[in-house]
Amino acid sequence: MVEIILASHGDFCLGLKQTAEMITGPAENLSALSFRPGEDPEQYQQDLQKLIESRQEKGEVLLLIDLKGGTPYNMAMMTKQKLDFKVVAGVNVPMLLSVLTGMPATADEAVQIALSQDNWGIELEEMPQTRRRRLLK
Repeated sequence: MVEIILASHGDFCLGLKQTAEMITGPAENLSALSFRPGEDPEQYQQDLQKLIESRQEKGEVLLLIDLKGGTPYNMAMMTKQKLDFKVVAGVNVPMLLSVLTGMPATADEAVQIALSQDNWGIELEEMPQTRRRRLLK
């Protein structure tokens, strides 16, 4: 089973985890690590590395991050120099649900699911045009 770690600024990743588990039920292979205001980035990187190492004992790790270029992303890329795991930036609820319910056997399969545009859930929603009736006076 692929171990999934969510990493984000603030508690966004905790909200993603909670939302996903409301829909899919508890997910033992899902964890989250928030980077909070005022937190030391080096400490966050150490905490992230420990979490990844503990999850690697159970299987391959996929790290889903909120934003490319932010502190969680940068600390993940530093950690990636030491440990082998996959990183995908831009996580959202539909992507996470697709990865969780797709039951990928490998981290590479999980990455393919995450990167599939069919699973992003981003689209413009509009009301269908209705014919307007002309009122006679």
